[in-house]
Amino acid sequence: MLMARDDAAMSRELVLARLRSHRAALPTAWLSSGLALVAVALILRGGADRPLPWLGISGLVLALLLRMGAAWAYDRRDAREGGATPEAWLLRFRGVHAAQGLAWMLIALQLTVLAAPANHTLVVFALTALVVCALVSAAFDWLSAVTFSGLTFVPLLLSVVQAGKLRLGPEMVVALSFIAVMLLALRRSELSLRQAVLQQLAVRASAAAARGLAAEAESARRELAVQNHRMTQLLATTRQGCWFIDGAGITTDVNDAMCELLARPREWLVGRRAWDCFSGEALATLQREMLARREGRVGAYAITITRSDSSQRHCRNNASPLFDAQGGFMGSVGLWTDLTDMVEANRDLQIHAWAINSITDAVSVIGEDTVYRMVNDAWCRGTGMPREQVVGRNALKLMPPGASTDERLAALRACLASNEVQVLRAAVEWPGQEHRTVQTHLYPYDGQDGSRCVVMVTRDVTAEEQVLRALQASEAEQRALLDAFPGYIVRLDSDLVYRYVNQKMVDLLGTSREAMVGRSVGELFGAEREALIRDECQRALAGEVVVTDRRIAQRPDGHEVWVQITTAVGQDPRTGEPQFYAFCADVTGLHRAQLATDDARAEAERANHAKSQFLSQMSHELRTPMNAILGFAELLDTDAQRPLADSQRSQLREIRRGGEHLLGLINEVLELGRIEAGHLVVQAMAVDLRELLTECLNLLQPLAGARPVLLLPLRSDAAASHVRADPLRLKQVLLNLLGNAIKYNHPGGEVEVFWAPQGPHVQINVRDSGPGLELADQARVFEPFERLAAGRGDVEGAGMGLALSRRLVQAMGGEIGVDSQPAQGSTFWLRLPSTIAPEPLAASRVDARHASFTHAADAVPHSGAQRPAARVLYIEDNPVNLVLMEAMLERLPEVDARCVISPFEGLALAAAEPPDLVLLDLQMPLMDGFEVLRRLRAEPALCHIPVLAVSANALPGDIEAALAAGFNGYLSKPLQLDSLAAAVRGALSGRSAASGRR
Repeated sequence: MLMARDDAAMSRELVLARLRSHRAALPTAWLSSGLALVAVALILRGGADRPLPWLGISGLVLALLLRMGAAWAYDRRDAREGGATPEAWLLRFRGVHAAQGLAWMLIALQLTVLAAPANHTLVVFALTALVVCALVSAAFDWLSAVTFSGLTFVPLLLSVVQAGKLRLGPEMVVALSFIAVMLLALRRSELSLRQAVLQQLAVRASAAAARGLAAEAESARRELAVQNHRMTQLLATTRQGCWFIDGAGITTDVNDAMCELLARPREWLVGRRAWDCFSGEALATLQREMLARREGRVGAYAITITRSDSSQRHCRNNASPLFDAQGGFMGSVGLWTDLTDMVEANRDLQIHAWAINSITDAVSVIGEDTVYRMVNDAWCRGTGMPREQVVGRNALKLMPPGASTDERLAALRACLASNEVQVLRAAVEWPGQEHRTVQTHLYPYDGQDGSRCVVMVTRDVTAEEQVLRALQASEAEQRALLDAFPGYIVRLDSDLVYRYVNQKMVDLLGTSREAMVGRSVGELFGAEREALIRDECQRALAGEVVVTDRRIAQRPDGHEVWVQITTAVGQDPRTGEPQFYAFCADVTGLHRAQLATDDARAEAERANHAKSQFLSQMSHELRTPMNAILGFAELLDTDAQRPLADSQRSQLREIRRGGEHLLGLINEVLELGRIEAGHLVVQAMAVDLRELLTECLNLLQPLAGARPVLLLPLRSDAAASHVRADPLRLKQVLLNLLGNAIKYNHPGGEVEVFWAPQGPHVQINVRDSGPGLELADQARVFEPFERLAAGRGDVEGAGMGLALSRRLVQAMGGEIGVDSQPAQGSTFWLRLPSTIAPEPLAASRVDARHASFTHAADAVPHSGAQRPAARVLYIEDNPVNLVLMEAMLERLPEVDARCVISPFEGLALAAAEPPDLVLLDLQMPLMDGFEVLRRLRAEPALCHIPVLAVSANALPGDIEAALAAGFNGYLSKPLQLDSLAAAVRGALSGRSAASGRR
């Protein structure tokens, strides 16, 4: 059995050796085949009747390519699972080798036929040389060599015998003899290969015997495993971080404490470079220390870790290098200790020490044993004694001259016994200084060692004493100054008794100081005034700044005086009781000015109301003719039955374009006036900037393509993409800014929109590559009707867009501006409050009504072929608008329109022939649209008919008022055919649905 296993191993190793040799002999095969082909070409040269053996050459090339492919596949066989066995690979190599011999056989057959008789000898020797080369290059595989040689020499053997006689007998004998010798050498080479394989197997057997020694190391391995387990437990339980780094600086392992210290998971750290966790000075320190470990140095160093959450940890790393058995550097291991708490404690201690030493008052700490524990710099400067000579010594022996030792000792003991603050004032003589007066506060304090201590804060109050004496000496002078003060001053005690009044107050009341001082407020002015003043004093005592205006009518001359009274709280220096001061100023002129201001405000409100009425009237008067202009122009432009000539259509479109432009200007002027009148209402909600800006860019893409101007894609790295704003107003502002950036740009220019957070706001930027603005023009560009140099160009406008945009942004709580330089483009920006998540708000009633109409219109088929025409009644006092509405309603085949010019006629017609829908103008003489609606709703037969308001008043207040009155919808003039059709169909759809439910 053992011999069988040895023979199998021997056979397998021989197969593998032949496979490797076949792979290595590939270059030789190519070289020998190439040289042989050159020889063939030389033999057959010299005549067109002797063509090259292309069939054999093609087969030879194919065989060589197959051999190369087999070699490449053999190189990759170990990378594939389930690949072919070595025996199968050897069979493939022998097969392609035989194919190569077969190709040479075809070439040789053609040579024997095509070669000149004189070249037969050359053919023999050429093929013999080829066979010899093949035998030499395939000496490792006897079967491959014999197969190739036999196939190659078959044509020569066939040429030897022709017609029963020998040809080239001697040359063939020599060639065959030489080949026989080579076959014997081939056999010897194969035996050498077998011997080499045997030696290799013997070496492997020796190695297998050596592996038997592994059993002896098993116990050592177990001991090492125990030690590794202990080390693993230590790394898992220690609070110090362990960081293993290889020679290239790559993290190989970390313990849990190190992961917690770095605030990163182990999966993130292992395999990363150590310096990926550091930056700045800490990175330079780490790299320097890692280089020192590579040089074999051991030591600890301080380093600061900035963690992923931006917090910092102050550490000390004791790093040691690791070397292999040959002394090569393998890496390092670091033992990281978190010193953050200690560093912060030291920092706090330093801050406390700095704060104590920065105090100008002398501070000392004395224990209950009267021994100094601490003194600050001010204490040392004042006494002239260094800190080293004071701390630890008895305080009673270091008292400055002039200080009362007994008094200080009594205060110290009283502070310790009562645990309350004590105050001591005494005269001392500091070294090198004259007589001083100090005031000492003693605060009880428990020391860290459990002992009782007292903190003594001593302040030099010499200057205060001098000031107090000076104040006492100048009390009469101060009284004179107060009397000369141009205002009125009163001091009351806690019982509201007058303790002081200056001369100005006495003169104001027409009395004397003796008649007031010592008497209460109630005695002089009655209980009502006393209650009022007591309430003011109580409020001032609670900390409120009490300022009131009061009318003084008790004057001898009978004139009325208004005073402004400020009530303040003080303290009686003798009793400590609260006292109240009243400082009064004559504000009679200010009061009269306030009355005039109130009158002016009322007048302004009346003017504002008049402006609102004017705006409403102007909206109606301006939009009414525009309704006829744009409406008839649209009808003519879309009339398929009476088509216009191209020139007429072009002129008509110019009319429509001019009318729409004029309508836009009217809307902007009215909008601006409405904002200035304070009637703009914004509905703030969370707006997605990316969604809104994408919609704006899509809307303006045709305008940009016509200029042409390139609209760059949106870009922003900011996480915040929501702002708090009115979406409709913000869209109006962005469309204006983007439209300006396109219109005032160079052909081929660019427009880019991006946003970024700015504190609690988000800044939206619209950048263009246009001509830019001078610094003086950047403020003027937001003024109404200010177009700067644009007014001389071909861009339409009245300079209202930016002025309106600024007021809209301000109404939404934001700001707008521009950054620009001449010839470098402009960036218009606006900042709006940011919000984290969308906060959807309920839509207004106007939007809800319009949305319902839109949805209903989409649901109604536009063809009325399957149902009778709906009766629609339109009441309008303007004949032109009446004709326009008739023409528009004629375009709706599902509608049977009746238009009347009188509200009375309309009510009569509705009563006689109840319509399916009523379109009602709001402003009509004798009876307005609201009254017509009220009468329709009062009739049981007509109360369910939907009524749409049609008016040139387009202000939101007008729309709200109409919807609140009961109208089912609101159409603003100028009317557009599409919007009219959608509203009519939507109302009729709702009418039909309601009828079906009934």
